[in-house]
Amino acid sequence: MRILPRRLFSYPRVVVRRLERGDGDVTLAVLSIDGLVCDVCAARAQQALADLPGATAAKVDLESGAASVTFAGEAPSEEALGQAVGRVVLLRPARRWMARLRWERPR
Repeated sequence: MRILPRRLFSYPRVVVRRLERGDGDVTLAVLSIDGLVCDVCAARAQQALADLPGATAAKVDLESGAASVTFAGEAPSEEALGQAVGRVVLLRPARRWMARLRWERPR
């Protein structure tokens, strides 16, 4: 199992990089997910994205933080995608606290 401990100090955040409309009313959403720490987080995020309404396939890469999700029809909003991932990340309350410490300390 791969673990990227430096990412513990960032709360997971999803950004839609690209939406592509394909043939037959299919939409491909290419995402960037900051803050994935381990293979378990990546697998849980992938499953959460695959479980979204209309999703037909999802793939998440831990190293790059890239994800792609194929939807039959329109893709959900960026907020809905972020909430799906946010619900399944490990140590969510502790990571929110650590992220706040990182940004609030004097420089």
